[in-house]
Order: sequence, then structure tokens, then C-alpha cells
Amino acid sequence: MNLHLTTETVEPGYCRTDFTDRLPVARRLNIRGYRHYYQLDAKKKSVVIVPSVTTIIDKTLPMPDHVVKWYCDLGYHEAKREMNRRAHYGTALHILVSKLLTEKTIDLEQVGEHAAAYIAEHSLPFDTRWWEYEMKKDLLSIANWAAEKDVTPIAIEVPMVSAEMGYAGTADIICELTFNRKRVIALVDLKSGRNGFTTKHEAQLAAYRQLWNFLVPELPVEMIFNLAPKDWRKDPTYTFTNQGESEGANMWPSMLAMHRATDEKDRTTIEIGGTVHLGRDVSDCYQVVNLEEKLAELHRIDVAADADAKIKEVANVDDF
Repeated sequence: MNLHLTTETVEPGYCRTDFTDRLPVARRLNIRGYRHYYQLDAKKKSVVIVPSVTTIIDKTLPMPDHVVKWYCDLGYHEAKREMNRRAHYGTALHILVSKLLTEKTIDLEQVGEHAAAYIAEHSLPFDTRWWEYEMKKDLLSIANWAAEKDVTPIAIEVPMVSAEMGYAGTADIICELTFNRKRVIALVDLKSGRNGFTTKHEAQLAAYRQLWNFLVPELPVEMIFNLAPKDWRKDPTYTFTNQGESEGANMWPSMLAMHRATDEKDRTTIEIGGTVHLGRDVSDCYQVVNLEEKLAELHRIDVAADADAKIKEVANVDDF
């Protein structure tokens, strides 16, 4: 029988070398439409699967009325298509922002090539002709923000996972910056949309701050912000909002507690194979398996085959 999984090791876009060892290797997989991460203990040869921050929030925070109306007005399939389009644009922009903040320079004449390469790689089925122009505008806004706040990156696009905390996620920007004439360690979540920030965005920031401070207690995040470029006409500008005492940030502990209390923790999946014969019992063609045990078994094979005991990705992976 074959078990098909989609797994990927998630590497930081950038991380200061003195913190690299503090962050466990994060691996990501999809379980029934929700994103999860898993942490591998090479010594115990065991796996712990934990949900992502967005999965926890989606399961515990009701969809706002204006979003429900938007889905109704567009229709479900068109709304999902638009959400997908926005998500892809945001991902492509994040890649360029990471380059700008770490290399401190970016050639705007190459933005079109970057956009075209991303679009081709993902075979995007919607109109992307405006991407290059909008990305250039957004990058100028982010450049002004970084200069005005005197941003020094600590980690960018950093995946964090903790079996002890029971969840995982990827923070956009951990940095040192100036706010109200003080230097602070900040966590900044970049949004490419123009419609303001939501309770979900606020809760995400609080979750990432809690996770970073657990994993890297010697350099705790002091402030959390949402950042978004504006649709400017004369001079590049942006929205930069302190979310430390926001409604969503204050709701995060309750969301996490609710998820812990209600999560079914169904960590099983089904292996399927063999030959089906009509009129015969099909029980030999499938087997319910514990996903954590199966991942541990597959990784043990890789670990044993590696002289340096480094963890390698399992072979033969696909959606399950």
C-alpha cells in the first residue's frame, strides 16, 4: 500500500546566525485542507504534529459579516479565486521585500522579470498584467518605511514550531526599529491588501510574538505591528499600526485555549492499495494509520541511512 503525503521543510528567508540554532527545523503538511506543521525529534525518533496559527484562528474566530457579504456578492467560487489571486501577489511581493531588507538594495527594472517568473512557475490562471507596476509602487512604500523606522532585520519569513506550545507559524519580519523615538524589537506582519487590518491579523501577531518569545527568550519581541503599502499617488507611503493592545491580540489566548479544548487531534490517514474484486471484502485494500507514527517511521529510514544523522525529506510525497 502507498501513503501519499505533501511535506516540505520550511527554511527562513533570513535569520541572524546567532539565533539559527534556537529555531527547530519546521516541516509543513496539509491535513484535510488545514495547514499543519510537524516537529521531528531525531533522538526519540518521534513526530509531533501541531496546527498552524491560521488554522487555529480559522477554527475559533467567526467569519466577519462584511466578509460573508463579500462572498455572497461575488459568489463562492469567484471569491475563492480572488482570495487566491491576492495570496499569490502577496507571496511574490514578500520575496522581493525580503531581498530589499537583507541586501538593502533592489533593481526595480528586474521586478518585471521576478513577477513573470513567479507567474510562470505557478501557472496562474488570472490577469497579472498589473503586477509589475503595483509591485514597484509597493516596494517604494516599504523602502520608505524601512528608512524612516531605521529597520535592522533579525529574521525574515521565519518558520517557528513548538510541540510544547502546541502550534506553529511563519512570522514575516523580526527586526529592530525606531518607534516613538525609541529602539525596540518588533514583529511586523506585512499585508499587501488595501482594506485595513482585521481581528485575524491582530491575533496572528500576538500568536507569533508568543511563539518567538518562547523559542528565543533572550531577545523577546516588545512590540507588534501590521504594515501595508498604500495606493499612493504622489509620494510613497504606508500604514503602520501598533497592534499590541488590539482586540484580536487580546483574544489570542482565548482562541488558543478554545482550540486546545476542542481539537479532535485526528492524526490518522488512510493507506490504499491492492486489487478490488467485486463481491469480495475490500478490507485488504486499505488501512487506517497513525500519521505521526508513519512520518516517524519514514524519517527513521532516512536518519539511519545518513552517516551524519541529518534529517532528510521523505521520498514519494504527494497530497493525501
